[in-house]
Amino acid sequence: MAESIRAGAGESSAAPTARRLAVLLFGVGILHFRTPRPFDSVIPARLPGRPRLYTHGSGVAELVVATALVTPRTRRRAGRWAAWLFLAIFPANVQMAVDWLRNDRIPASLKAVALARLPLQIPLVLAARKVHRAGNGRHWARPPVEPREPAARCPDTRDDGRVRTRYHDHLEQLADQLRVMCARNREAIAMATEALLGADLELAERTIDYCAETVAMREDTEHAAMTLLALEAPVAGELRRVVTALQLVDDLTRMSALTEHIARAARRRHPADAVPEPVRTLVTHMGETAVDLADAAVGVLTTADPGDAADLDARDDTMDDLHRDLLAAILADEWDNGTAAAVDVTLLGRYYERFADHAVEVGRRTLYMTTGHRPDDTPAHSG
Repeated sequence: MAESIRAGAGESSAAPTARRLAVLLFGVGILHFRTPRPFDSVIPARLPGRPRLYTHGSGVAELVVATALVTPRTRRRAGRWAAWLFLAIFPANVQMAVDWLRNDRIPASLKAVALARLPLQIPLVLAARKVHRAGNGRHWARPPVEPREPAARCPDTRDDGRVRTRYHDHLEQLADQLRVMCARNREAIAMATEALLGADLELAERTIDYCAETVAMREDTEHAAMTLLALEAPVAGELRRVVTALQLVDDLTRMSALTEHIARAARRRHPADAVPEPVRTLVTHMGETAVDLADAAVGVLTTADPGDAADLDARDDTMDDLHRDLLAAILADEWDNGTAAAVDVTLLGRYYERFADHAVEVGRRTLYMTTGHRPDDTPAHSG
């Protein structure tokens, strides 16, 4: 009995350490897929195969171990896995330090960081071993089952209910943040189009600042999603919602960046008109279609209605037609507005077309997030 109590106390004391390690591994694991190139560069060249294979493999390992660390049933074994994982990636850290020391373009401060982080593997390994040792013995000396009064179970049930309610509240807050980002993109694309067609410098400046604020929301939204992953260990549909939310943040951030490009084009050409008269009607329609698509994406984020998601695809066809007409007008023999204007209008058409593609992808991902199914099996264009 006493041994079981001591084992349980040790495991409880190691729980915060396990959560901190899980947060670290979740964050780094996600980065292996979001920004794989820096990790590719530190894969030792002598290893067979493509570096990206090792980058993704280590990312999967980190996510699996992180999930196991926040799950009480697997925490003890995960401590051992984490220790081995930290030892396994040590050669990559050494490789990065060597490469940076040999690269004259790397600042001295970063070289110092690369060297300083090598000894940090030691406390990470020790922390993982602590988690593993704290769980030892738990399954060897279980305390005898003692009868409980029915009333004694009620607080635990209520506490668990409150925890789940709080967790679902956090999921709804995450969904609200996504809707806010999408609604801001709808407002921004309308502002950018107005500034573009009206040669309005002040409105273009406001639009650029507005887009920058939306992009800055990405960090808070990703932090909320990562916290849910690390501390709540969601599974099945809940895990799908959180992971898809991280993907949605990418699409919404890209929509904002594309809108900022349009506003910058208006600012760059001021006081002249950035859009020549022969294609003003087409660009006007593209702006209106972009606003409609963003508005529909907000609706899908709110209702997750399959019909609304399918309607986004149909509206995207309208944008594709306008884009083709715009390119045809630029390439026509009648075009006499010069090469610079042709380049500007070509880029503007591309920005609107890509904005629409990301709005469609928001609908697809939202439907998948809530139902596990997409409107169809054809993915939107990447870029």
